[in-house]
Amino acid sequence: MAQTPRKARPQGNSISPHFGTVHKGQNVAPRKDHYGYIPPARVAPTAEARGLFNWRPLQLVMLLLLVIPGYAAVKMVQNSGHFIEGALQVETDGATGTISGNQLTLDLPVQVYNGTQQVILGVTLWVDAYACAEPNSMLADCKKVLSTGVDFATNTAQKGSSKDSRQLTAGVPDDLPGRTVKVLSRVVNTDTDADLNKRQLEERVSNRKVDPDAP
Repeated sequence: MAQTPRKARPQGNSISPHFGTVHKGQNVAPRKDHYGYIPPARVAPTAEARGLFNWRPLQLVMLLLLVIPGYAAVKMVQNSGHFIEGALQVETDGATGTISGNQLTLDLPVQVYNGTQQVILGVTLWVDAYACAEPNSMLADCKKVLSTGVDFATNTAQKGSSKDSRQLTAGVPDDLPGRTVKVLSRVVNTDTDADLNKRQLEERVSNRKVDPDAP
């Protein structure tokens, strides 16, 4: 008796009867469950895609160990040109001013690089602002519209850097040569942890003179 030839098995991967997962290369109709519901099909992820999610904790730690020192090295190179051993470097680049109506507005950033052995608690700048006709006008042709001291709380550790900023407003007269503002500033005072300790000691001595039982 002749045997009935078997049907050729379709090429490719089979489809999951329970989850409806269609594997790559398979082109067959999804199978209904006993309720007549056809589960949504999902394409199986490729090996390349699975590899993106197979990072182990050790690999993540190694990546962080590479990234963090690299960032620190970049910052060190950027700051190395600003530090002066045994000295305090204060930069005020970026100071700007505008005149609107009869009001002057100054934006004063400050960057402190502490190359000393003390903590810099703050710096005081003396700021002069001039109203000029043009950006390249000589100061002799401009009019001074503000001259004041400005305190910045920096709290900069030894061999460290910090930044702070202030915004000042002031009234200006009507008779100005122009509305272009030039800002000049210079450091006139610094406050260190040694200065703070000295003030605290002097205060305790003064209190003892008034009250012998004072701490």
